[in-house]
Amino acid sequence: MAAAPPSAIRRATPGPDRPGAHAARALLLVPARVRHGRRRHLVLRILAAVILAVIAARSGAGGPAAAGVTAGLAVWAGLTARGDLAPPPGR
Repeated sequence: MAAAPPSAIRRATPGPDRPGAHAARALLLVPARVRHGRRRHLVLRILAAVILAVIAARSGAGGPAAAGVTAGLAVWAGLTARGDLAPPPGR
């Protein structure tokens, strides 16, 4: 079998079709979305999650129960915090 000519080899080019480009752009926009969003709501939501996680960890429920509650609070904070951010540019 003959090898493909060098011109037929597709090279990775920076651009929007590159895997992970959308996620990288979204991460770069987070500070601006926080700055222009509802900061007090976001801070209160994160503070409530942290306080409840500390209460769960300090309770006598045991390791697996406290870890489950803490993981649930992290998921809750992550899924609901999006509503407190400003929309991305262009929307």
